[in-house]
Amino acid sequence: MVITLRKIDNVWSKIEAEPHIIQELSERFTFKVPGYQFMPAYRAKRWDGNIRLLKRGTNKIYAGLTHYIQKYAEENKYQLNVDYSHTQELKPLSFSKWFYNGEQIHPHDHQSKAIYAALKNKRQLFLSPTASGKSLVIYTIARNLLSEIPGKVLILVPTTSLVEQMYSDFSHYADAGWDSTQYCTRIYSGMIREDKAIVISTWQSLYDKPALYFNEYSAVIGDEAHLFKSKEISGLLEKLSQCEYRYGFTGTLDGEQCNQLILEGLFGPVNKIVSTTDLVESKHLSNFKIKCFVLTYPDDVRKANKDNKFEDEVQFLISNEKRNKFVADLAANTKGNTLVLFSRVESHGLKIFNLIKERTEKPVYFIFGGTETSIREEVRKEVEAAEDAIIVASSQIFSTGINIRSLANIIFSYPSKSRVRTLQSIGRVLRVSSKKVIAKIFDISDNLTWKGKPNYTYKHFAERLKIYTEEDFEYSIKEIQLENLYATPIPEL
Repeated sequence: MVITLRKIDNVWSKIEAEPHIIQELSERFTFKVPGYQFMPAYRAKRWDGNIRLLKRGTNKIYAGLTHYIQKYAEENKYQLNVDYSHTQELKPLSFSKWFYNGEQIHPHDHQSKAIYAALKNKRQLFLSPTASGKSLVIYTIARNLLSEIPGKVLILVPTTSLVEQMYSDFSHYADAGWDSTQYCTRIYSGMIREDKAIVISTWQSLYDKPALYFNEYSAVIGDEAHLFKSKEISGLLEKLSQCEYRYGFTGTLDGEQCNQLILEGLFGPVNKIVSTTDLVESKHLSNFKIKCFVLTYPDDVRKANKDNKFEDEVQFLISNEKRNKFVADLAANTKGNTLVLFSRVESHGLKIFNLIKERTEKPVYFIFGGTETSIREEVRKEVEAAEDAIIVASSQIFSTGINIRSLANIIFSYPSKSRVRTLQSIGRVLRVSSKKVIAKIFDISDNLTWKGKPNYTYKHFAERLKIYTEEDFEYSIKEIQLENLYATPIPEL
């Protein structure tokens, strides 16, 4: 039996094989979408809840999934013919010629591993933890591509803050002979669009552009690639049919096979560069400890909330005065630069911000989706230079990508079970800095269990503990009787 993979463009391949092989492959690449049972189309019985990565009728499949089809062929002893290659041999530019900004910058071993993998392969999905130096790797790949191939390089990031941060990093890495302002431009709302070789943009600024707009790009690099599984962003990547060189970077995958295959299809096979524990052991990341505070409530409160739906429970917790005071006291009394993450702006974030300001003379900043990009960048720089400041920030804005090396503490003030968001948030405090000896993560959870039935957010806490265990993170747990606290003292760490 023979399976043939033919290239349609740099996004799609076509499978040519006997009908029963197509059927088997179709089943192999069919998955239930996470949370499908709650989606309106499924409830209305207009959709079966499946996503099919092999398009029946056209037999199209993402070109980045070639390695899975090769594995299938090997398992069944079929012959596989592929009329294209994702390998290459780009000649690397000498690092010593350009990593200069007052002093020479040398890539670490794990960074060099990623750089050379990109030079040998046109497609890769790099799995490398937050704070592992992805921006230097992205910069190096972009510089190499510009020296070897025609066309522009598109770098996609999820937020305007990350556009500015990446642009600033490129300027920092550039040597005297390479002016980053000459080669790089930024695209997001309000920015003047310039015609330059490297474009750093939010995906939101480009996803509605027609496919023809992207024909001048030969390479695409997606930072925080775990977000690219969404329909809007994957649709944008599908328009980049002229991009032969496709690299994704993420610190975390959510564990869903369906989502991982979408990302691999768009970028290429996963290449795990290094783990968080490896980077801590090699002193490339700060050592850290996780302190879990379980706030427990008296029986009358538990009973009163035993029938709460999830949203009812969340509203009870974020409006609980003693809980909010506990979070504020913890932030105000913890030494070193501290990041407090929340998920609801007015109903939670503003309350905590005001409570913290009442309790301390430290500089306290408030960041949410409506904060202008220039102000976010100004706060980032001010806190980087500080030693004992507090940022109260929306988790949607500050859990991903923001680089403040001097952050020493992070407080999870909201309930979450997301693997990606949890690990990304922890990464905010892992960068090495002379201003901290050890990073501290404070995980706040709430025990409203009634007659053996755990509440929603307590189950979320159990999911976070599972994540910590799987990642080999050390943690400790301390129960606190919230109702018995008088001045909400800070427990010993």
